[in-house]
Amino acid sequence: MQRYFDEVIDAGNRAAMAELFKAGAMQHFPGRDLTFDPDAGAPMAASRTMKTTIHHWLADGDHVVAHLTHEVVYPADTRFVTQIGPVEVSGRKVHWDAMALFRVEDGKIAEEWVNRDELSILAQLDAVELKQPART
Repeated sequence: MQRYFDEVIDAGNRAAMAELFKAGAMQHFPGRDLTFDPDAGAPMAASRTMKTTIHHWLADGDHVVAHLTHEVVYPADTRFVTQIGPVEVSGRKVHWDAMALFRVEDGKIAEEWVNRDELSILAQLDAVELKQPART
């Protein structure tokens, strides 16, 4: 699993993804689901810079959970897909906490579910305004 974050997520290595995922594996992200196709193009913005920090790993049978933080710097002309729709991220640095749950089958990732702190992402991108609670 660590290889997925190091080589695929952070380094954008499509060949490593093909080695780690079963063909047809489902990836469930907030607001969209993807089916892994080893013959498809790059799954993420090729020129973005990403650093993932893993805080915890948990495993139970054929399921593995990663608690993590992503730090990303996006290139120009880039939009980030969120639950409220695509948001402009060109040239911005954004970070968020997330949980990723993987189901492993025959030594490969067969399914992935991602739950991330989208409110924090949207606030950093000025797509939503967080209101401070009233003081009493």
